[in-house]
Amino acid sequence: MNDADPDRPTILPPGSRVAHYEILGLLGQGGMGVVYRARDLNLDRAVALKRPLKRFLTNPKTRQRFLREAKVTSQLQHPNIITIFEVFEEGGFDWLAMEHIEGEGLGDYLDRYGALSPRRVLRLAEGLVEHDQLRARRPRASAAATALWRLPTWSFW
Repeated sequence: MNDADPDRPTILPPGSRVAHYEILGLLGQGGMGVVYRARDLNLDRAVALKRPLKRFLTNPKTRQRFLREAKVTSQLQHPNIITIFEVFEEGGFDWLAMEHIEGEGLGDYLDRYGALSPRRVLRLAEGLVEHDQLRARRPRASAAATALWRLPTWSFW
């Protein structure tokens, strides 16, 4: 697999294999990379596979940050942070296998239902405060924990 343009990933079709994962479809893509819905063939479970854009992996400092954040986040256990299963290299790219959360992203929710009710905003804010308290205990986890907030996996792409 080789991205000709470091800012636009080659999208893998369903049925493609990455290590011991089968790609089931694209969940989303954005300025940081691409996220696929996949099946872990060893454990027979749905996962999300995140692959940063090539430009983030060619810079050693950025790549080390990605790997460090994956490691730190994998050590956190909290209801609002998704579970990291593994980080691995395949085809010249780093990949992050994580829990897949069914549902819709915040943007889709807002498109469908309009503004959030004050009660819903309060519930989200309570989760953010709890999350911020968790960050205060582990400040190096802040970027990873924020990016991996326990909403549908593709919400931030």
